[in-house]
Amino acid sequence: MPNRVKVAGVAAIAGFVMAVIFLNSSFFLSANTYYINSQSPPGAADRSAADVEGKSRISDERKSLSAESAKDSRGKPTWSDEDVLLSRGEKEWQKLTCGPSKLFRPISLSTDIGNLTFYGFLSAKYDQTVTARALKGWMFEKKEIESFLTLSRDLPLIDVGANVGLVALQAALQKRTVVAIEPIAANALRLCRSVLDFGHAGLVHVIQNAVSSREGHVTLATQAANTSTLFTVNEAGRQFTHDLTLAYAIKLDRILEMLPFRRAALKYLPVCHVTSQIDVESHEGHVLAGSRDLFKTVDVPLVWMEWQHVKGRATFGGQFVVDFMTARNFRPHHVISGKLLEGDFMSWPFTVLWKRDERAAV
Repeated sequence: MPNRVKVAGVAAIAGFVMAVIFLNSSFFLSANTYYINSQSPPGAADRSAADVEGKSRISDERKSLSAESAKDSRGKPTWSDEDVLLSRGEKEWQKLTCGPSKLFRPISLSTDIGNLTFYGFLSAKYDQTVTARALKGWMFEKKEIESFLTLSRDLPLIDVGANVGLVALQAALQKRTVVAIEPIAANALRLCRSVLDFGHAGLVHVIQNAVSSREGHVTLATQAANTSTLFTVNEAGRQFTHDLTLAYAIKLDRILEMLPFRRAALKYLPVCHVTSQIDVESHEGHVLAGSRDLFKTVDVPLVWMEWQHVKGRATFGGQFVVDFMTARNFRPHHVISGKLLEGDFMSWPFTVLWKRDERAAV
């Protein structure tokens, strides 16, 4: 009899433990479902700056913002000068309201274009590409950016892979209209606040989306020491321990619904790596494949793109880009020297400036 009591007691305890585990697991799953699907995770607004930027930077990347449909009374997409931040979802465009800048770090740099002020990250260790360099007085690809902006100074700008706005905000200093597209919400929010706080409202419009050859939801992982670098979480054979962020990928053609101009320079310099089919670096070919209508509709005489990571890709790689651009009468040049690039494209520099040959177009 005592043995039966012991067995029954052990079974009861085991059942209780399993129930607790089940309930905790259910809570964990439901909490994470909410965390992924809601506009902001529970308690994000109450977290300290260190917690937000250190332990869980995704809380800064959620759109803890109010949103409304970006349509007029007739149901057509609209975009006024007052609209700074938009995002395209599966069904429609949404206007987003930028959050406060208490978690952002203002940084000032002197460039040939003008005195640039933008918001970086509080801690440089989370952004080695832009914030860490800027705090030392350096700018990522400074000469290349200045050369491109000087060459394209009379044109509005489509900035794909805008990051925190090094190119977009300098173009605004030139009084140019800019559409800046950035998949990482943490970067898009900083750029949005820079536009509002540093006098560029009405010039720079920010779209928080990824850009690809096809549209759909994508989950991205940022590098622990570099929020500028992205990986897709569904890459085969890769294990991810980085922070996760969500984005909706659109074709570049999609922005024709909202684009406020029909002549522009195009800059595509992502700072992220990928081997799967949606998003981001090494992704120039995918972006171009989704931009055929844009090149038909918008007069684009200059395209500046990263070349290092795309040139050797088998799918939508260097040969695809060369064929796509030359079919539209573009020729590759060195962005600083202006020298025509010839020979094996595998030997071309890190970035390439494509100039349209107006004589060939005629």
